[in-house]
Amino acid sequence: MPRFADRPSPNHDARPTGQTVDILLLHYTDMESAEAALERLCDPSAKVSAHYCVDEDGTVTRLVGEDRRAWHAGAASWAGASDINAARSASNWSTRAIAADTGRFPRPR
Repeated sequence: MPRFADRPSPNHDARPTGQTVDILLLHYTDMESAEAALERLCDPSAKVSAHYCVDEDGTVTRLVGEDRRAWHAGAASWAGASDINAARSASNWSTRAIAADTGRFPRPR
């Protein structure tokens, strides 16, 4: 059964007024572990974050509340919407488990 934890990241700011979450972005971190990803996502000097991180064991860690803007998508767009990071998304970062278990996300080295 998945576990849930909170580990607040300092890397977030206000979501634009009136914007609701209607996109779920999934990112593959390519980090060695969930702990390494969490350290990076909570490092103020990295200026990157996510709303959630999913560990290989199923643990879901919340880093940024959905009422705030996490810094994860950069200059992304989807289906005609721009500035996905700023307005509309809640991000869900995964660890190496997805690639290792499915082999669907090969990364050149």
